[in-house]
Amino acid sequence: MAKLRKFPPFVHLFVGLTLVYLLTIVSVSKKKSFSDLEFVPVTENSSKAEITFKNGYKVVVRQGTGTATTVGAPYELQCIPQNATISDDIIGYLTSEEITELMYEIQLLNKIS
Repeated sequence: MAKLRKFPPFVHLFVGLTLVYLLTIVSVSKKKSFSDLEFVPVTENSSKAEITFKNGYKVVVRQGTGTATTVGAPYELQCIPQNATISDDIIGYLTSEEITELMYEIQLLNKIS
């Protein structure tokens, strides 16, 4: 029978941290981002996209007339819990990258009971 080689503790720590890092990358890569949004016209000069995550939170992203936006930050985001019909929590003046960051954070929130 072959002898099993013992590794120093730092090797086990390195392997463990590497696995945690790889699992984090895989879980983040499955998260929804700005590119998953499908905008539909609301008025002639505005549009919105909605997406509901597995944890029950819904995100509405708007752009155009009547929104809290500028040329450099053309989007606003509203986060709505699953059982609510409206939320007054709107974050304006966002870029597509900032929308993605917020979407990732919202997807990490605990599931709504």
